[in-house]
Amino acid sequence: MIDISVFKKLKGTRLDLADTSNIDGAEAKRIRVDIFNMSQNAFAEALDVSKKTIEKWESGENKPNATARRLLYILENNPELMGQLYRMVDERHELSELPGEYRFRLSKGNSIQWAVTDNSEGPALMTGYIGER
Repeated sequence: MIDISVFKKLKGTRLDLADTSNIDGAEAKRIRVDIFNMSQNAFAEALDVSKKTIEKWESGENKPNATARRLLYILENNPELMGQLYRMVDERHELSELPGEYRFRLSKGNSIQWAVTDNSEGPALMTGYIGER
């Protein structure tokens, strides 16, 4: 992680935000399909927008706003962060009640593979999938 305060103290340097102006509906669709292999419904849920919003982006009717473009940029360049948008809950207990470390990974199709480890290099204590496999 970058400590921005360090750069601010250096004379003759500046930090510019990443240019996200090129992220349009076609690019959003490429990110959704090629990187995450997600349906419009699943992608909309992850981004906390409606499916209609995703449809309008992808048809070219609307363009993602600046906040959405930044989120898409971050997710495109750090796809592992998509798993942090989800919290595992099953009918028996919340995953957060289990000891250990939780890992999420997008799988082919519309599913997310999850694993609970005991923070060692050993095998996972529990694994499973969310969604279609």
